[in-house]
Amino acid sequence: MCGGGKKKENMKKVFLLFCLSFLSLCFAEENIISDFTEEHNTAITEEKKYKKMPKMDIDFRFYLPSLVGNTTGSNSYLKLRNYENYKNVNKSISFMVEGKGEIATINKFSFAFAFGGFSYVETLTNDEHMYGSIGLTLGSGVYYRTFFEKNALSGLYLFLYPIFNLPVYVFDYSTNSFAYEANDYYWKIATDLGYSLAILDILTISPYMRSIIGLTDGDINVALDFGFTVGIYFHDRNY
Repeated sequence: MCGGGKKKENMKKVFLLFCLSFLSLCFAEENIISDFTEEHNTAITEEKKYKKMPKMDIDFRFYLPSLVGNTTGSNSYLKLRNYENYKNVNKSISFMVEGKGEIATINKFSFAFAFGGFSYVETLTNDEHMYGSIGLTLGSGVYYRTFFEKNALSGLYLFLYPIFNLPVYVFDYSTNSFAYEANDYYWKIATDLGYSLAILDILTISPYMRSIIGLTDGDINVALDFGFTVGIYFHDRNY
């Protein structure tokens, strides 16, 4: 009888150990499934958020010396001087870079913004001033892909610049002082009509025709400009 009782007790202990092991396995499996489900749901949520981000290609372009010189080059007209005073400048140089970013694309039309930086330096003048400035350009426009263009920021384009090369930093090298109070710099707006072509999906080249309007002391100065830009095209690799 004693041997039978011990066997029963041992069997009870084995059964209890088996039950405890089974329960711990169940709890562990439940935790693993819960963690996996939570991670999966988080991944889906992040993926949804990620897909909601708008697509944005960027074309970063450099302006070559223009054929007329009103945007870049040595012509001081519509840079920092008005029409009456620009003849006092014997030598000057200017440079412009610009980034255009995709906002939205609908069929063959792509809407974009433009953000540019501009520098202008006078190296030889006939008067007591020798200005240098850094300007800001802001605008927006639309691209239309005509035939074979694949990139969003390619094809025919029309841009409007409510702010065109507006001086934000003006320095007079003759007097070594800032010249924000001078009347020689003024507000400019511009419109662009051109065509942008992507080469090997990396480089861009674009001929443009630009109309510039300068406002100073109640006078309106208008000029046309023609030239080329070369750029680097950055694709949004998320799409």
